[in-house]
Amino acid sequence: MSLEQLSISLIITAIVILCFMKKITLKINVRWITIVMFSTVAVLLIAGSSLFIRQHFIPFSSPENAYKHVYGGKTYIVVEGVESDFVIGDKDAKYINKSKKGWTVPIINISITKGMKRINSTTIYVTQHNFSDEYYLTILDSENNSLDIQDNRNSTFYKFNNTNKESNIQSCIYYTYVNKINSDYSITVNGETLKVFE
Repeated sequence: MSLEQLSISLIITAIVILCFMKKITLKINVRWITIVMFSTVAVLLIAGSSLFIRQHFIPFSSPENAYKHVYGGKTYIVVEGVESDFVIGDKDAKYINKSKKGWTVPIINISITKGMKRINSTTIYVTQHNFSDEYYLTILDSENNSLDIQDNRNSTFYKFNNTNKESNIQSCIYYTYVNKINSDYSITVNGETLKVFE
């Protein structure tokens, strides 16, 4: 639960308690409980807003630092974009905004699936970040440990081996970034070429 959610919960609890305490004649206790409740809410709101400002408006020195500070955990791969980076870590994959000043966590973090293609056991997902020209591809293969991947943009593909702890099945995942993807974009996986938006 975030500090903002905790603060809202405490405000609601305080209002409910005050509604029931109107019947109590010990006004000193009611005032004391009210002061403590609202002071706690104020402290949590201040702490929450300072964390919000730190995460979204004060740049971090690297995408790894932004990911670690906000989400915690270890970073495995950083797929570099122009205005954002896609960070894959042990707390899931997240988008981090990038500027000349540094990296910040986006307030609105929307990932839109724009296309999906299959080649045998390989699935290709194309996602768009926040309605921008920033596109990230995820290529997942459940059978092969290694894929030969190229595209017509000479993109760099980052490989990540993922093992499902429950089923002990290892899958091979590749990530890449493509700016301003269009209908001419094509990808070749193990010698088989296809257009993503065909």
